Amino acid sequence: MQCSLESFIDRWAQHIPGRSQHAVRSFGLFAPRALRQTSAAIFAILGQERILADDNWEKIATIKRPKMPETLPDIPSHEEMTILGSGAV
Repeated sequence: MQCSLESFIDRWAQHIPGRSQHAVRSFGLFAPRALRQTSAAIFAILGQERILADDNWEKIATIKRPKMPETLPDIPSHEEMTILGSGAV
């Protein structure tokens, strides 16, 4: 199914609860407490091995994001990109 960006955002926005409304984010098989058992069952049904043991999930949750560099590389201007694209250096 394909739709325009505007249509997609309209459909997605319908799922955002209004002010002072509450939403259930996960329950049943996808509840945080049941997720380990659910994922173990899915891997068993598919006959696949889990890459990570349950003990490693806590380690993954505590991995820190890499730091952003202090300076970013210069971005070529539109004119420079046009020159590079034309091959006339």
